[in-house]
Amino acid sequence: MYEERLYELICENSAVVDITDEEQFYRFSTSFMAQELNIPRSIASSTLNKLYGTGELTKINTRPVYYLSRTQLEMRFHVDHIPALFSSVDQLSAFLQQNHERKDTFSAIIGHDKSLKTQIKQCKAAAYYPGTGLPLLISGPTGTGKSILAKHMHTFCLQKKLIMENAPFITCNCADYADNPELLTGVLFGYVKGAFTGADHDRVGILELDEAHRLSSSGQEKLFIFMDQGIFNRLGEGSKNRRSKVRLIFSTTERPKDVFLETLLRRIPIHIHMPALEERSREEIVHLICHCLSNESRMLGRDLIVGQEFFKVLLHHKFEGNIGELKNAIKYACAQAYLLFCEQDADDVIAVQCSDLPDKIVNASNRNRHSNGWEWKLAPERIRISKNFRYEKIQRLVEKQATSRHVQTAYEHVYHAYLFAANQQADQTAAGMEKKLKQYMDVLVEEQKSIGSNIQLSVLDATITHILDNFLSAWDVALPNHVRHFLSLHFFRRMNFMNMDNAISGNESKRFEAFLQVSFRKCIL
Repeated sequence: MYEERLYELICENSAVVDITDEEQFYRFSTSFMAQELNIPRSIASSTLNKLYGTGELTKINTRPVYYLSRTQLEMRFHVDHIPALFSSVDQLSAFLQQNHERKDTFSAIIGHDKSLKTQIKQCKAAAYYPGTGLPLLISGPTGTGKSILAKHMHTFCLQKKLIMENAPFITCNCADYADNPELLTGVLFGYVKGAFTGADHDRVGILELDEAHRLSSSGQEKLFIFMDQGIFNRLGEGSKNRRSKVRLIFSTTERPKDVFLETLLRRIPIHIHMPALEERSREEIVHLICHCLSNESRMLGRDLIVGQEFFKVLLHHKFEGNIGELKNAIKYACAQAYLLFCEQDADDVIAVQCSDLPDKIVNASNRNRHSNGWEWKLAPERIRISKNFRYEKIQRLVEKQATSRHVQTAYEHVYHAYLFAANQQADQTAAGMEKKLKQYMDVLVEEQKSIGSNIQLSVLDATITHILDNFLSAWDVALPNHVRHFLSLHFFRRMNFMNMDNAISGNESKRFEAFLQVSFRKCIL
């Protein structure tokens, strides 16, 4: 409990501290935090040292000692890695200022290092290519962030000085000109004043052709010469050729092969697909929800109080419109909650309830309430979200839940393989059992990284070692230490996170546990 409260306070202060003003750093001292949270200083000190030992905090070794959130500072200042120890505030400040611009605009995208890592790598490859870069085709369902990615591409090119400082980003919705290719030509390449009323604007910079699948065949063909040679003719200007270094980004919700000429697709070497919301990880969806709520808090000028049931409803719902629909649903819920807040002239915070969501989502939630879907629990039951809210405040809890589910799934796979072997009484299932068990042990090893230093696990490890030593000595049998540790991890998971009562019960559970204990040794020796 103390650990979560201290970490949350440190994250909040790390998000807003002026690193050039040493007077503000008193908020990161042990004494201040102990007083702020009304906890004994000795407990605050030991807890902070524990968080520092796990690598979550960076320490400024002055008098007094200061502790700041490494993750918070890394995201805020776009730094890949912050050292664990600094000798002074000035040293931290100098480090952050020197490394501030090393990360680029793409790091602000949720999922940039996970589900969208490949897509962003492709964007950078297109941007860095000599000359005018490479044309991009971004496909994906509506609301997945295609235009957002295109805008970040423009910002990235500006950051890296790949385009002129004043080069604009222009979006042209091709659906508006689908029935008039000539007008589209004018919009894309400009026109001589007088060809149309008010036709006196030039078009330069990075150009996103949104809904590019609405381009007619003739409209697509007009792009060929420009993409091949960089020349074009303004509408109303006859055969006079002009040159341009415009970079092109195409975006579409359709399958490219179904809507584009093959000759056009050959001229677009990089194709990027944006995943639907349901294809993103649970952690990323929670991060997106928090981001939307934080934006609403900024718009409404009030902090929001949100319960874990609100998150659960959104996590279980299938959003056909993906991130765009999720964002609108949250905006709708906040508007409803804000209405009640204004009418009741209540507290200074706005309570957002599940009932505030659109009826379609609420009704779907009621229908699916008893389904066996993926469960996610957030501690505490309700969280306060402000305009400066940082996902890192709950990130460890979310990742812990996701890891727990991953381990439980692996455990279930082993159990079902065991049942199959028991029912079939077939020796040929042994190889499959061994494979499943090794997969389970691999998951345990990987999951141990998130557990870190844990007193309960250490005690359990020592207890199992003591029991096995006494038990096996009678038969003069030695069991390697890593096998003992696997057993400790297994029982640790069973004691703390896994609920298999619905799947295993009674004598069957005891037989399966005995099977696992014996099989651990067989698989690893």
